[in-house]
Amino acid sequence: MEKHQRTVLRVRHRDRLPRGWSFPVRAELLTEALTGVPHGISEPLWFAHAEPYWLKDRRRRESEDLPLPVLKVEFTTYRLGMEPPPRRPLWTIRVGSVPSHLRQWVQSGLISEALPRVRRWLLKPFSETALEATPQCRVLLQTEQKRLLWEERASRFDDAVVEVGEPEP
Repeated sequence: MEKHQRTVLRVRHRDRLPRGWSFPVRAELLTEALTGVPHGISEPLWFAHAEPYWLKDRRRRESEDLPLPVLKVEFTTYRLGMEPPPRRPLWTIRVGSVPSHLRQWVQSGLISEALPRVRRWLLKPFSETALEATPQCRVLLQTEQKRLLWEERASRFDDAVVEVGEPEP
């Protein structure tokens, strides 16, 4: 019996996280959700700490319940290393950290709702001019309300369209 070996999406960067923070998904889960989606760069994943760096910005985020970026998917034409620039924009994914006590809840929301939606968004036909404007979608987390938000932009010059999910009871 022959086993099918799936290539895991490669990680370009992974931040070291402070205590109390975790990444809600791993490269293997993203690979499973996005298998067969064309036009990704060679190392499409970037894992970064999502909490603001400056203390005043962290306090403002907490007091106003500003959302944390959990997942950002965008098309880009950036050159990677010594490679020539791509002929068409390619997609990348940036995964943001979440408070560890919310990791399981965020992960289940990503698996059930966000990742299938990201897959549909990546498979959506974009015109060449739309791709040049670097469309993007993001999943955001409001920690106090325990709510995931979906944000979509057709262009970096357009305002985002945000859809609010129902808060967890």
